[in-house]
Amino acid sequence: MLKPVGLYPDASRKNGFLVMCEVLLPDGTPHPSNFRATVADSPDLWIGLEQEYFFYKDGAPLGFPADGFPDPKGLTTPVSATKRWLYRSTNRGRAH
Repeated sequence: MLKPVGLYPDASRKNGFLVMCEVLLPDGTPHPSNFRATVADSPDLWIGLEQEYFFYKDGAPLGFPADGFPDPKGLTTPVSATKRWLYRSTNRGRAH
């Protein structure tokens, strides 16, 4: 279940909002994946958030071909790059 706990204006949309939610089990307790809700408040605790931003030109992300989307192999995110590195370093390129 999702329990809304915060409402913030979305600068990228007219009259849009971002809703921050707690992830709960049906009995109202925090879901096991909801780490933030299970840690005690601590001034020494740091939790990182990652955001991605895109620049647009003529209605498409900058760098996209004019006639559609790039080849999927051409897109790289930090997660996909890390997965490729882990695959190469643990499997030495072996196909499964």
